[in-house]
Amino acid sequence: MYGLRFVAGALLMVAASASAQNGGEEGIASFHANQYADARREPHAAVREHPNDARAHHYLGRIAMHETRFGDAITHLQRAAELEPSVAEHQILLGRAYGQMAVRSGLRKKFGFAKRARAALERAVELDPSSIEARSGLIQFHLLAPGLVGGSSAKARAHAAEIAKQNPFRGALARAWIAEDRKDYDQAAREYRDAITQAPDSLISYWGLAQLWQRGARFDSAFALMDDLIRRQPEAMPAYYYYGRAASLSGQHLPQAISALERYIAYEPHEGEPPRSSAHYRLGLVYERMGDREKAKREFETSLRLEPTRGEVKAALRRVR
Repeated sequence: MYGLRFVAGALLMVAASASAQNGGEEGIASFHANQYADARREPHAAVREHPNDARAHHYLGRIAMHETRFGDAITHLQRAAELEPSVAEHQILLGRAYGQMAVRSGLRKKFGFAKRARAALERAVELDPSSIEARSGLIQFHLLAPGLVGGSSAKARAHAAEIAKQNPFRGALARAWIAEDRKDYDQAAREYRDAITQAPDSLISYWGLAQLWQRGARFDSAFALMDDLIRRQPEAMPAYYYYGRAASLSGQHLPQAISALERYIAYEPHEGEPPRSSAHYRLGLVYERMGDREKAKREFETSLRLEPTRGEVKAALRRVR
Protein backbone atom coordinates (compact mmCIF):
# COMPACT_ATOMS: atom_id res chain seq x y z
CA MET A 1 0.00 0.00 0.00
CA TYR A 2 1.31 3.44 -0.80
CA GLY A 3 0.41 7.06 -0.24
CA LEU A 4 0.29 9.14 -3.41
CA ARG A 5 1.34 12.54 -2.08
CA PHE A 6 0.99 15.43 -4.53
CA VAL A 7 2.93 18.27 -2.92
CA ALA A 8 3.03 20.36 -6.08
CA GLY A 9 -0.25 21.99 -5.19
CA ALA A 10 1.14 22.98 -1.81
CA LEU A 11 4.42 24.33 -3.10
CA LEU A 12 3.76 25.68 -6.58
CA MET A 13 1.33 28.24 -7.88
CA VAL A 14 -0.53 27.78 -11.16
CA ALA A 15 -0.59 30.70 -13.56
CA ALA A 16 -3.95 32.24 -14.36
CA SER A 17 -5.85 30.64 -17.19
CA ALA A 18 -5.69 32.21 -20.62
CA SER A 19 -9.25 31.08 -21.36
CA ALA A 20 -11.15 33.39 -23.64
CA GLN A 21 -14.64 33.57 -22.19
CA ASN A 22 -16.00 36.00 -19.60
CA GLY A 23 -15.88 34.18 -16.24
CA GLY A 24 -16.54 37.39 -14.30
CA GLU A 25 -13.67 39.85 -14.14
CA GLU A 26 -14.61 41.11 -10.68
CA GLY A 27 -14.77 37.55 -9.37
CA ILE A 28 -11.35 36.80 -10.87
CA ALA A 29 -9.93 39.97 -9.30
CA SER A 30 -11.36 38.86 -5.94
CA PHE A 31 -9.76 35.44 -6.40
CA HIS A 32 -6.32 36.94 -6.97
CA ALA A 33 -6.87 39.21 -3.95
CA ASN A 34 -7.53 36.06 -1.88
CA GLN A 35 -11.15 37.07 -1.27
CA TYR A 36 -12.52 33.63 -2.02
CA ALA A 37 -16.08 34.07 -0.81
CA ASP A 38 -16.49 37.07 -3.13
CA ALA A 39 -14.63 35.26 -5.91
CA ARG A 40 -17.07 32.35 -5.85
CA ARG A 41 -20.20 34.40 -6.53
CA GLU A 42 -19.49 35.79 -9.97
CA PRO A 43 -18.21 32.60 -11.65
CA HIS A 44 -21.24 30.75 -10.24
CA ALA A 45 -23.50 33.40 -11.77
CA ALA A 46 -21.59 33.14 -15.05
CA VAL A 47 -22.02 29.35 -15.12
CA ARG A 48 -25.74 29.64 -14.42
CA GLU A 49 -26.18 32.14 -17.24
CA HIS A 50 -23.60 30.59 -19.60
CA PRO A 51 -23.06 26.88 -18.77
CA ASN A 52 -20.33 26.70 -21.43
CA ASP A 53 -18.17 29.43 -19.91
CA ALA A 54 -14.87 27.56 -19.58
CA ARG A 55 -13.12 30.35 -17.70
CA ALA A 56 -15.81 30.40 -15.02
CA HIS A 57 -15.53 26.62 -14.59
CA HIS A 58 -11.73 26.98 -14.38
CA TYR A 59 -11.92 29.50 -11.53
CA LEU A 60 -14.63 27.58 -9.71
CA GLY A 61 -12.30 24.58 -9.91
CA ARG A 62 -9.42 26.60 -8.48
CA ILE A 63 -11.59 27.93 -5.66
CA ALA A 64 -12.78 24.40 -4.86
CA MET A 65 -9.14 23.22 -4.80
CA HIS A 66 -8.26 26.02 -2.37
CA GLU A 67 -11.21 25.04 -0.18
CA THR A 68 -10.20 21.33 -0.33
CA ARG A 69 -13.42 20.37 -2.14
CA PHE A 70 -11.57 18.20 -4.60
CA GLY A 71 -14.60 16.37 -5.98
CA ASP A 72 -16.19 19.71 -6.91
CA ALA A 73 -12.88 20.83 -8.36
CA ILE A 74 -12.78 17.79 -10.65
CA THR A 75 -16.34 18.45 -11.85
CA HIS A 76 -15.56 22.04 -12.86
CA LEU A 77 -12.11 21.36 -14.27
CA GLN A 78 -13.35 18.43 -16.34
CA ARG A 79 -15.96 20.74 -17.82
CA ALA A 80 -13.38 23.44 -18.51
CA ALA A 81 -11.15 20.87 -20.23
CA GLU A 82 -14.05 19.59 -22.33
CA LEU A 83 -14.92 23.13 -23.43
CA GLU A 84 -11.30 24.13 -24.10
CA PRO A 85 -9.41 20.92 -24.89
CA SER A 86 -6.30 22.79 -26.06
CA VAL A 87 -5.70 24.72 -22.79
CA ALA A 88 -2.94 23.10 -20.73
CA GLU A 89 -3.81 24.95 -17.49
CA HIS A 90 -7.09 23.07 -17.19
CA GLN A 91 -5.27 19.76 -17.46
CA ILE A 92 -2.63 20.76 -14.91
CA LEU A 93 -5.20 21.61 -12.27
CA LEU A 94 -7.29 18.58 -13.14
CA GLY A 95 -4.23 16.38 -12.62
CA ARG A 96 -3.63 17.92 -9.22
CA ALA A 97 -7.26 17.50 -8.21
CA TYR A 98 -7.14 13.82 -9.18
CA GLY A 99 -3.91 13.49 -7.21
CA GLN A 100 -5.51 14.93 -4.10
CA MET A 101 -8.44 12.53 -4.48
CA ALA A 102 -5.95 9.66 -4.76
CA VAL A 103 -4.40 10.74 -1.45
CA ARG A 104 -7.80 10.77 0.23
CA SER A 105 -9.28 7.60 -1.28
CA GLY A 106 -9.23 4.00 -0.20
CA LEU A 107 -7.10 1.47 -2.02
CA ARG A 108 -9.82 0.48 -4.51
CA LYS A 109 -10.16 4.03 -5.87
CA LYS A 110 -6.63 5.28 -5.21
CA PHE A 111 -5.04 3.72 -8.28
CA GLY A 112 -7.82 4.91 -10.58
CA PHE A 113 -7.42 8.52 -9.47
CA ALA A 114 -3.64 8.20 -9.76
CA LYS A 115 -3.88 7.03 -13.37
CA ARG A 116 -6.24 9.90 -14.22
CA ALA A 117 -3.80 12.35 -12.62
CA ARG A 118 -0.97 11.05 -14.78
CA ALA A 119 -3.10 11.18 -17.93
CA ALA A 120 -4.16 14.79 -17.32
CA LEU A 121 -0.61 15.94 -16.63
CA GLU A 122 0.75 14.09 -19.66
CA ARG A 123 -1.93 15.74 -21.78
CA ALA A 124 -0.83 19.12 -20.43
CA VAL A 125 2.76 18.42 -21.54
CA GLU A 126 1.49 17.40 -24.98
CA LEU A 127 -0.38 20.69 -25.23
CA ASP A 128 2.50 22.76 -23.86
CA PRO A 129 5.89 21.02 -23.74
CA SER A 130 7.36 24.13 -22.08
CA SER A 131 5.01 23.91 -19.08
CA ILE A 132 7.12 23.73 -15.94
CA GLU A 133 4.00 23.22 -13.81
CA ALA A 134 2.90 20.15 -15.79
CA ARG A 135 6.36 18.61 -15.73
CA SER A 136 6.69 19.34 -12.00
CA GLY A 137 3.43 17.50 -11.38
CA LEU A 138 4.65 14.55 -13.43
CA ILE A 139 7.95 14.42 -11.54
CA GLN A 140 6.11 14.04 -8.29
CA PHE A 141 3.73 11.50 -9.79
CA HIS A 142 6.64 9.37 -11.07
CA LEU A 143 8.47 9.57 -7.74
CA LEU A 144 5.48 8.76 -5.57
CA ALA A 145 3.43 6.30 -7.61
CA PRO A 146 4.41 2.63 -7.91
CA GLY A 147 5.29 1.11 -11.25
CA LEU A 148 1.85 -0.53 -11.28
CA VAL A 149 0.28 2.81 -12.18
CA GLY A 150 3.19 4.14 -14.22
CA GLY A 151 5.65 5.58 -11.69
CA SER A 152 9.22 5.82 -13.00
CA SER A 153 12.27 7.51 -11.48
CA ALA A 154 13.89 7.64 -14.94
CA LYS A 155 10.95 9.64 -16.30
CA ALA A 156 11.11 11.95 -13.28
CA ARG A 157 14.76 12.69 -14.04
CA ALA A 158 13.95 13.35 -17.70
CA HIS A 159 11.29 15.90 -16.79
CA ALA A 160 13.66 17.54 -14.28
CA ALA A 161 16.29 17.94 -17.02
CA GLU A 162 13.74 19.64 -19.28
CA ILE A 163 12.74 22.01 -16.50
CA ALA A 164 16.36 22.90 -15.73
CA LYS A 165 16.91 23.93 -19.36
CA GLN A 166 14.24 26.60 -18.99
CA ASN A 167 14.55 27.64 -15.35
CA PRO A 168 17.58 26.77 -13.17
CA PHE A 169 15.69 27.68 -9.98
CA ARG A 170 12.85 25.27 -10.70
CA GLY A 171 15.38 22.72 -11.92
CA ALA A 172 17.07 22.83 -8.51
CA LEU A 173 13.71 22.21 -6.82
CA ALA A 174 13.04 19.26 -9.08
CA ARG A 175 16.47 17.77 -8.34
CA ALA A 176 15.80 18.22 -4.63
CA TRP A 177 12.62 16.12 -4.89
CA ILE A 178 14.51 13.41 -6.78
CA ALA A 179 17.32 13.38 -4.20
CA GLU A 180 14.73 13.08 -1.42
CA ASP A 181 13.13 10.16 -3.19
CA ARG A 182 16.40 8.24 -3.19
CA LYS A 183 16.90 9.30 0.46
CA ASP A 184 19.98 11.38 -0.33
CA TYR A 185 18.94 14.07 2.14
CA ASP A 186 22.25 15.92 2.12
CA GLN A 187 22.04 16.34 -1.66
CA ALA A 188 18.39 17.37 -1.39
CA ALA A 189 19.33 20.04 1.16
CA ARG A 190 22.07 21.33 -1.14
CA GLU A 191 19.58 21.59 -4.01
CA TYR A 192 17.05 23.46 -1.85
CA ARG A 193 19.76 25.84 -0.68
CA ASP A 194 20.84 26.33 -4.29
CA ALA A 195 17.24 27.21 -5.13
CA ILE A 196 17.12 29.67 -2.21
CA THR A 197 20.33 31.31 -3.45
CA GLN A 198 18.96 31.63 -6.98
CA ALA A 199 15.59 33.05 -5.89
CA PRO A 200 15.85 34.30 -2.29
CA ASP A 201 12.47 36.03 -2.45
CA SER A 202 10.65 32.86 -3.49
CA LEU A 203 9.47 31.02 -0.42
CA ILE A 204 8.70 27.62 -1.93
CA SER A 205 12.32 26.54 -1.47
CA TYR A 206 12.07 27.28 2.24
CA TRP A 207 8.92 25.17 2.56
CA GLY A 208 10.60 22.29 0.76
CA LEU A 209 13.68 22.48 2.97
CA ALA A 210 11.57 22.77 6.12
CA GLN A 211 9.65 19.63 5.22
CA LEU A 212 12.89 17.84 4.37
CA TRP A 213 14.29 18.57 7.84
CA GLN A 214 11.03 17.49 9.44
CA ARG A 215 10.84 14.23 7.51
CA GLY A 216 14.41 13.50 8.54
CA ALA A 217 13.65 14.39 12.19
CA ARG A 218 16.23 17.20 12.02
CA PHE A 219 13.94 19.45 14.00
CA ASP A 220 16.61 21.83 15.28
CA SER A 221 17.40 22.67 11.65
CA ALA A 222 13.71 23.07 10.82
CA PHE A 223 13.07 25.43 13.75
CA ALA A 224 16.21 27.44 12.96
CA LEU A 225 15.16 27.81 9.31
CA MET A 226 11.69 29.08 10.23
CA ASP A 227 13.01 31.33 13.00
CA ASP A 228 15.44 32.90 10.54
CA LEU A 229 12.74 33.39 7.90
CA ILE A 230 10.27 34.90 10.40
CA ARG A 231 12.98 37.26 11.64
CA ARG A 232 13.70 38.46 8.09
CA GLN A 233 10.16 38.25 6.68
CA PRO A 234 7.62 38.33 9.52
CA GLU A 235 4.74 38.37 7.01
CA ALA A 236 5.80 35.06 5.43
CA MET A 237 2.80 33.43 7.06
CA PRO A 238 3.37 29.77 6.10
CA ALA A 239 6.56 29.94 8.18
CA TYR A 240 4.31 30.00 11.26
CA TYR A 241 2.47 26.92 10.01
CA TYR A 242 5.70 25.00 9.37
CA TYR A 243 7.01 26.01 12.80
CA GLY A 244 3.84 24.54 14.33
CA ARG A 245 4.11 21.47 12.15
CA ALA A 246 7.65 20.83 13.39
CA ALA A 247 6.47 21.16 16.98
CA SER A 248 3.56 18.78 16.44
CA LEU A 249 5.98 16.17 15.10
CA SER A 250 8.82 16.68 17.58
CA GLY A 251 7.09 17.69 20.80
CA GLN A 252 9.47 20.65 21.08
CA HIS A 253 8.63 24.36 21.54
CA LEU A 254 4.95 23.60 22.13
CA PRO A 255 3.88 26.94 23.70
CA GLN A 256 5.56 28.85 20.85
CA ALA A 257 3.84 26.53 18.38
CA ILE A 258 0.41 27.42 19.76
CA SER A 259 1.09 31.11 19.12
CA ALA A 260 2.47 30.39 15.66
CA LEU A 261 -0.47 28.22 14.58
CA GLU A 262 -3.05 30.62 16.03
CA ARG A 263 -1.45 33.40 14.02
CA TYR A 264 -1.65 31.30 10.88
CA ILE A 265 -5.28 30.34 11.55
CA ALA A 266 -6.19 34.05 11.80
CA TYR A 267 -4.75 34.55 8.30
CA GLU A 268 -6.49 33.84 4.97
CA PRO A 269 -4.12 31.41 3.20
CA HIS A 270 -3.29 32.19 -0.39
CA GLU A 271 -3.71 29.69 -3.20
CA GLY A 272 -1.16 26.91 -2.77
CA GLU A 273 -0.50 27.57 0.93
CA PRO A 274 -1.43 25.09 3.69
CA PRO A 275 -5.19 25.25 4.34
CA ARG A 276 -6.62 26.25 7.69
CA SER A 277 -7.86 22.67 8.14
CA SER A 278 -4.23 21.55 8.31
CA ALA A 279 -3.35 24.28 10.80
CA HIS A 280 -6.22 23.26 13.11
CA TYR A 281 -5.10 19.63 12.85
CA ARG A 282 -1.52 20.56 13.77
CA LEU A 283 -2.74 22.70 16.66
CA GLY A 284 -4.81 19.75 17.87
CA LEU A 285 -1.69 17.57 17.80
CA VAL A 286 0.20 20.18 19.83
CA TYR A 287 -2.55 20.25 22.47
CA GLU A 288 -2.62 16.43 22.47
CA ARG A 289 1.12 16.37 23.18
CA MET A 290 0.53 18.81 26.05
CA GLY A 291 -2.14 16.51 27.51
CA ASP A 292 -5.04 18.91 26.89
CA ARG A 293 -7.47 16.47 25.29
CA GLU A 294 -10.42 18.88 25.32
CA LYS A 295 -8.61 21.56 23.32
CA ALA A 296 -7.17 18.90 21.03
CA LYS A 297 -10.67 17.55 20.41
CA ARG A 298 -11.94 21.04 19.59
CA GLU A 299 -9.19 21.61 17.02
CA PHE A 300 -9.64 18.20 15.38
CA GLU A 301 -13.39 18.80 15.11
CA THR A 302 -12.78 22.18 13.50
CA SER A 303 -10.34 20.62 11.05
CA LEU A 304 -12.92 18.01 10.05
CA ARG A 305 -15.62 20.62 9.57
CA LEU A 306 -13.34 22.39 7.13
CA GLU A 307 -12.18 19.20 5.35
CA PRO A 308 -14.43 16.22 6.22
CA THR A 309 -12.50 13.56 4.28
CA ARG A 310 -9.16 13.60 6.12
CA GLY A 311 -8.62 10.17 7.59
CA GLU A 312 -5.70 11.12 9.85
CA VAL A 313 -7.83 13.79 11.51
CA LYS A 314 -10.64 11.29 12.11
CA ALA A 315 -8.12 8.95 13.71
CA ALA A 316 -6.75 11.75 15.90
CA LEU A 317 -10.27 12.66 17.03
CA ARG A 318 -10.92 9.05 18.05
CA ARG A 319 -7.76 9.13 20.20
CA VAL A 320 -8.87 12.10 22.29
CA ARG A 321 -12.57 11.31 22.71
